[in-house]
Amino acid sequence: MSNKRKVYRLYAHEIMEYRINGKNSEGNFFVAVTHDVSQSGACLYLMDEVHVGDRIALSYRSVSVRENAVVKWVEKIHDDLYIAGMMFA
Repeated sequence: MSNKRKVYRLYAHEIMEYRINGKNSEGNFFVAVTHDVSQSGACLYLMDEVHVGDRIALSYRSVSVRENAVVKWVEKIHDDLYIAGMMFA
C-alpha cells in the first residue's frame, strides 16, 4: 500500500503536555503520548476526552517548543483512552 500523505510523519512515542484552550482557566497541562508527528500536525494518545474543533495548546517535554492545534478527529480506544488527530494552527 502506498503512502499518499503530503508530508512525512515521524512515528515516535514522546511524552508531551497539552491544555484544552478555554476549558481549564488555571492553565494546567495534562500528559499525552504522541503516536506520530509531522510538520502539519500530530496524532496523540490522551486520557481526557477532546472533541473535533477543540483548540489545544501542546508543549513538548523533550524540547521547549509549544504549538497550537485544532482537533480534526477523535476515537475512543478504551474506557479513558482516546487517540486524536490534530492539525497545527
